[in-house]
Amino acid sequence: MKRPSPPRTRGRLATAALALLLVALVPGDAATAAAGGSAPSLSIRADNPYYPLLQAEQARQVRLGERLRGRCPMRPRAQCPGVALNGASLNGAELPYADLRKAQLRDTAFTDVDATHADLRGADLSGARLAGASTGFADMRGASLIGAKLRLADLSLTDLRRADLRRANANFGALSGADLRQADLRSMNLSDSDVNGADLRGARLERANLSNADLTGSKLAKARLAGASFCNTLMPDGSVRAPREGLCPGQLTPAGKGKPIRIGPSSPYYIAIRALEDGRQLAPGSVVNGCTIVAFTRCPKADLAGTDLQGGFLAFSRLGRADLRGANLLQGSLAFAHAFAADMTRTRLAGTSFAGTDLRRASLRGAVLPIATIVGADLRGADLRGADGREVDLGGSDLRGADLRAIDLRGAALVGVDLRGADLRRADLRGASLVGARLRGARLTGARLRGAIGLGRRPR
Repeated sequence: MKRPSPPRTRGRLATAALALLLVALVPGDAATAAAGGSAPSLSIRADNPYYPLLQAEQARQVRLGERLRGRCPMRPRAQCPGVALNGASLNGAELPYADLRKAQLRDTAFTDVDATHADLRGADLSGARLAGASTGFADMRGASLIGAKLRLADLSLTDLRRADLRRANANFGALSGADLRQADLRSMNLSDSDVNGADLRGARLERANLSNADLTGSKLAKARLAGASFCNTLMPDGSVRAPREGLCPGQLTPAGKGKPIRIGPSSPYYIAIRALEDGRQLAPGSVVNGCTIVAFTRCPKADLAGTDLQGGFLAFSRLGRADLRGANLLQGSLAFAHAFAADMTRTRLAGTSFAGTDLRRASLRGAVLPIATIVGADLRGADLRGADGREVDLGGSDLRGADLRAIDLRGAALVGVDLRGADLRRADLRGASLVGARLRGARLTGARLRGAIGLGRRPR
């Protein structure tokens, strides 16, 4: 974006008007919750973008090593090419590095599944529900996702060449850095989705819904866009196509039916969901302390300490050595940005995207990071002491020599992470997945490892 643009929603963000319709709350203060103080519980209705993910959390989770229908064992590196599990529930399955080539997974509950680095070439996931699923670095070439429900699914950095995604619903989904060359996305719903840095060359996007979609930095050469819907769409150069004040047509499409789900401040989703209701999203193009908050901005050494940047879109930005201490960047984006040695001490970053970001020697000490997406990031020598990283996705990131002392990584995805020489003393890794992680020279004295996956014997 080269100039200020009208207020808009992007990815997992919402304007005040939309947020008030999305989340029913007991009155309270979001800043108090983010600081860890007393805060009210939230009643999440079925039209909230996070609702399918919360539903998946409440449903029965697949046990590690469990054989569904007597067939494929649900575990990392499972060898199940061609397995037939149509209509089954794989909710919560741990399948990183699994071989699921040509697997029959039509109409499955593929919710909250970790399939990072998995081989899903030619798999049939037509009609499947993938809320909360992660497929970073997976090979899904030629896979069928016709009519799949991809809301809050993270397909960032996934190989989806020649995949069939016709009529799939990726509203509030993430495809950052995905390879979608020659993919079929006809009539796909990509509204409010992160598709920044994706390769869409030669893709079919006829009649696709691109309202509020973020295509910054993506490649669209020879993509077919006849009949596609544009409204407040961020184009590859950052410009806004079809700008519109307020909400775009059809933006409030209900996500489904169900009873409200109540969560408390202890939930890792609380801060991000609360940020939706807060409604103080920073308008793109806003100038804060001399730095224009847009994609591709150049603000090295910027003084942004303590500022309110909620929903700030800074993909592909240059923020080396910037001071962001104590800032609010909830539900924002620093995807593919350069933030070398930036100071984000105690910064609120829940729900923020750092896909492919350069964070070498950055300080994230005491940062608030629940459910942030930090896949494929460079965190060599970074300081994350005491950070709240619950349910964070660090898949494929480089954390060599990083200081992770006393960090909270409960339930985090650390699949394929390079932790050589990292300091993990007193880190809380309960329930975290470390499948494929490189740990040579890492210091783990006093670390809490109960339920961590990938460190002990794999189930038979």
